[in-house]
Amino acid sequence: MKKITIIFFLFLLSSVYSNSVYCQNTKTRILNNTSNYNDEIKCKTVEKTNPESKDDPIIIKTCVWHSYKFVITGEPDYKGRNGYEYELFLIENGKQKKIQNSELFNDKITELENRINSKLKIDFDNNAKDPEMIDCFAGTSFTKFQLDDMGISFNDKNEMAFNVSFGLGGACMNVDGTAVSFKMTDLKEYFKK
Repeated sequence: MKKITIIFFLFLLSSVYSNSVYCQNTKTRILNNTSNYNDEIKCKTVEKTNPESKDDPIIIKTCVWHSYKFVITGEPDYKGRNGYEYELFLIENGKQKKIQNSELFNDKITELENRINSKLKIDFDNNAKDPEMIDCFAGTSFTKFQLDDMGISFNDKNEMAFNVSFGLGGACMNVDGTAVSFKMTDLKEYFKK
């Protein structure tokens, strides 16, 4: 799976720092545990000490759904902005195998990509019209994304979120990406059985 680095300030910060619970004898801080309806998705977010910065921890969110494990790692840059790496694993016979996002879905993958890209384009267009962001989006146009170019995570409602970077970089890193979410029941027809 391609490693995608996306800069978000509020993506995890709003959910990660709520409901904080400290583990007394470790340097790891468990930030939240969630499960969705029917307890199908179980997520745990931990904060690890960053050897390069005592003020800016490394944030790791791990979610397990059926036989899949989603790992999202947020590492801060020199300004404390988190860049995220997304990994997906298939768990079989107690062993983990790293897989591509597309391997999670069935042959309706093109239909799913179209649904996701439709929502992503709305976000892109809205951001491009925002007076505070217009300079960052000047001269850019929306390009469709494939599932293997996205990061997959779960939001606070345990909806599956598809994260992308628009490739803006530089001074526009804080508006470089977006995430669109779907209820798991809305995606049911696209998952491999």
